[in-house]
Amino acid sequence: AMVGHMSGPLRTTGGGKELRVLIIDSSDMLRATLADLLEYLPGLRCVGTTRSGLEGVALTRDECPDAVLV
Repeated sequence: AMVGHMSGPLRTTGGGKELRVLIIDSSDMLRATLADLLEYLPGLRCVGTTRSGLEGVALTRDECPDAVLV
């Protein structure tokens, strides 16, 4: 499920809009697969991955993602 909120306008890179995504999941394989997939999709960028909710909260504060996949 995708949970999150838009924290303002999307950041731009080189004239295009980019959605910054943080991935939180206990499965190493799923985190890696989703991160790889996001890198191939235009306008999406994985800003971090973690296995725990507590680490996810800290990464959310540090990276300010536009969306969080849990």
